[in-house]
Amino acid sequence: MKITLLLYFLFSFILVYYLERTIHVRSHTKCHWSKWESWPHKAKPFHVALVADPQIVDNGTYNYPRPLLRLVQFIADQYLFRHWRYLHKKLQPDLTIIMGDLMDTGREFNLEEWDKDLERFNKIFDFNAAEHVEVYPGNHDIGFGEKTFYEKIKTFESTYGSTSRSVIAGNHTLALVDGIRLSNTLSPDIYGKPKSYLEFLNKKKEPSSPRILFGHVPLYRPDGTSCGKLREQKDTISFGYGYQYQNVLSKELSEEVLKNVEPVAAFAGDDHDYCEVVHSYNDDYGSLKEVPEYNVKAFAMTSGIRRPGYQLLSLYYVHEEGKAPSESYQTHPCLLPDQIAIYLFYGICSLFLFVVVTYYANDYYQKSGRLLPLYHTQAQNRRSNSRRHYKSIIHKAFHHFIFLTWPAVLFFLVLNVFSV
Repeated sequence: MKITLLLYFLFSFILVYYLERTIHVRSHTKCHWSKWESWPHKAKPFHVALVADPQIVDNGTYNYPRPLLRLVQFIADQYLFRHWRYLHKKLQPDLTIIMGDLMDTGREFNLEEWDKDLERFNKIFDFNAAEHVEVYPGNHDIGFGEKTFYEKIKTFESTYGSTSRSVIAGNHTLALVDGIRLSNTLSPDIYGKPKSYLEFLNKKKEPSSPRILFGHVPLYRPDGTSCGKLREQKDTISFGYGYQYQNVLSKELSEEVLKNVEPVAAFAGDDHDYCEVVHSYNDDYGSLKEVPEYNVKAFAMTSGIRRPGYQLLSLYYVHEEGKAPSESYQTHPCLLPDQIAIYLFYGICSLFLFVVVTYYANDYYQKSGRLLPLYHTQAQNRRSNSRRHYKSIIHKAFHHFIFLTWPAVLFFLVLNVFSV
């Protein structure tokens, strides 16, 4: 009996460790650069990690009772905290780009609320764990289009810099273009700076530095355009809009951005699911060009998809005079664990264990004869006595269940408190 219990506890510890550590770490090690890069021998590529839509759960996310909301926040924060650190510990990218939607209802916050959740965001996404981090906003941070909040833009820029700017990395120009502000047509204070940035990019085209376009909202594509096999939800991203959001940029704005930037590739967030499409446009000389765009999966477990993720981007380009950039980048999507499935597995295992314990508790009472009436008066009240005995069985089973599970639960809590 003692050996059986010892083996059971050992198995439960191994199972919890596997579900709380091994699965999570393995999702990053499986995505190591060496497993998918194919550069020439002795090449030294520049590594970029793309993290989209963390959207930390805040007081406006769910209409839950406060205790339940705090529990959801803790679980969601731990997931983000854990994978942010595993990403940088295991893959060590040279640059990490957070692609907008830092908070879920940040655009509705006053300055005090923004500062409070920004402090929480910084605890989850510790920039000291990364080599270098760049951040640009999403519609959940500053609004969208005509409803963009200028005061939110100023607050965001005071923390993370201009919402449209260039980042030089691996002999490439990473063009962070704020399509959210460009979608505004009413206020020069909102669309002015990104418009000027586009004009600058159009005038300063450098063949020695291929451009890669980054934005929060995806570029326009005709309805029905397939996103490819790696998508979880419906196969397309269709044009749609609502309060403070638009699924894709307008057709005219998308063409304007592509024509001015002339990127070799584009990356976006916002949609939460993976999508890969090829856009076509005519450059300044009327030549038809094609640009692949990759929608990066949301990093959060609360994003409405079962498998969150991130995107890796490897850059390697040696400029040769008169030769256009070709295959100067490689990219790879990475999937994170299905946390909901893990919790469901815990629930099924717990239910199975309770059923087994209850069965053996009942078997014990049956063999001991405690369910049989001992006196004539008890026989007259057999149903009443049986009900009391069954309650006793459940009570006994519950105590055994607690005894068998509390060490694993304690180990689970320890692993989650010390997430990395």
